[in-house]
Amino acid sequence: MNDDLASKLGVMIKSNDAITPRKKKAWDDEDFELFGKMMKKKRVNASKDSIAPKRNSSSHSHYKRCNHKLVTEANPSADNHQIMRLVASKFKELDEVVTTIVEFSMPRNAVHAWEWMGVLGQVSKAVLNNLHKNVAKIAPTQVTLDDFKRYNRLGARDGEEPNDVREGFLKSLNECDWKRKNLKEFHFNYAASEERNNDDSVSSDISDEEGDEKDSKSILKQLHTLITTPGSLPSLEWLDIIGGEVIKDYETFRLIPAAAPALQQLCLGCFGTIRPQDTITPQGLKQLFQGLPNIKSVSFGHTNWLRDDHVLAIMPVIGGKLNRFELISCIGFDDEEDWDDGHNLEYLQNASLFAIAKHCKKLESFAIVESSVDLVGLVEVFKANPNITTLNLSDNGNLNGREDVIGVISSNLPSLRELRGYQVEATNERHWLNDDSLIALISAQAVNSGSSNIPLKLIGFVGNEAVTERALTQAIQMGVTVLETTNSVLIQQLKPQMILHGANAMRSPSLMQHSVDGSKDKEAAVMIM
Repeated sequence: MNDDLASKLGVMIKSNDAITPRKKKAWDDEDFELFGKMMKKKRVNASKDSIAPKRNSSSHSHYKRCNHKLVTEANPSADNHQIMRLVASKFKELDEVVTTIVEFSMPRNAVHAWEWMGVLGQVSKAVLNNLHKNVAKIAPTQVTLDDFKRYNRLGARDGEEPNDVREGFLKSLNECDWKRKNLKEFHFNYAASEERNNDDSVSSDISDEEGDEKDSKSILKQLHTLITTPGSLPSLEWLDIIGGEVIKDYETFRLIPAAAPALQQLCLGCFGTIRPQDTITPQGLKQLFQGLPNIKSVSFGHTNWLRDDHVLAIMPVIGGKLNRFELISCIGFDDEEDWDDGHNLEYLQNASLFAIAKHCKKLESFAIVESSVDLVGLVEVFKANPNITTLNLSDNGNLNGREDVIGVISSNLPSLRELRGYQVEATNERHWLNDDSLIALISAQAVNSGSSNIPLKLIGFVGNEAVTERALTQAIQMGVTVLETTNSVLIQQLKPQMILHGANAMRSPSLMQHSVDGSKDKEAAVMIM
């Protein structure tokens, strides 16, 4: 075929011209047979909707197609390159307008805002492909999963019963990366939500009724996916899960850094009983923290695998960065029968405290609860970290019966603001936090500060009957504003003084029985006066 004929044929194909007998005669049979199929295919395509897009268009392409002519008419002297820049500029302005409209219309209630985002996410699929980008810019950066347990949907009618939408919400987070890419905090504190709705004791199970077991497993499955999928939570800084056996083996635990590499605050009290063959080794824990270079706060609770060797392994990696370190009821055992019988239990010893004192120099909050440590190890930690303001030494039996515990605390921690000495486990010895020791601490702080308004603002003594009205009255008069206790009789006795000085009585709703400073659960403490 000569070049002239090929050129004519190309023009015909592009212009959708029909094949006339005259044109057919002008070609020799060989040339026509060679391109006949191509022309036939083109004639079939020509019958389609001429304005239908050839492929899915982006929102920018759609805007350009609809507004290019208007922009050209408004700017007759502009060349094609300038026109394209003007179109892009106007599209960006439109993008900002959409963001403003979405932000203005988004509910102020953060929980309802998540539902609103879901609605807009559905709209974006059909109308504006990049709307999710605008929503993501102003999306809530914090999730408290318990808020979705008894959720009243947007537009709910009066009297409509709330629903448990936790599973559905977690599923939407897992499916829509734009919803979670800017998420900074994730909290799952089951016991806190229960305390807000019940006056009775807290159940350790996620489900309220026996028939909810399937739903409970589904929630845990979605939560497991969220915290173990690589890149799932790229901006997350605070992961806080208390309750539910979310982590049952090392394989789950080790995936957290890949899912949330920006973590700064890690609070986990969601461990199942990890079997010896699935255990988290000291080296494994060290590797996990090597994958979290920004970590500043670590709180572990109710683990059966964490022992002194684990603390020794991680301190060189994270000790110098920590401002908070909490070990709540970390008791080693290999079998649940050992736990039930109280046999072969391994409590944390002073070896952990010596490692903490060696590597941690910036602690502001410290807790070691239900351990076998004594004052020898604690002195080293206090001397190395004089800026500790929050201290929890609950249920440490080796401290009971000693009169010098408060003296060590007051002389080494002059700015102490919160002190907890719960007594969840029964003891025959006098608790280290008692009337005499508390009065001694108050007096020492008054002398050190030169003021009648001492630094100490919170005293936690749940289950501790050694603290009575005598010392607490003086504490309230000297500036203590919060009492953590479940003793309602004592609160009634103190009520006149508390009203006079503006003090409150609170009880911690933590599933772990002890207050956890690194958890949002602490903020959900229930006022009982």
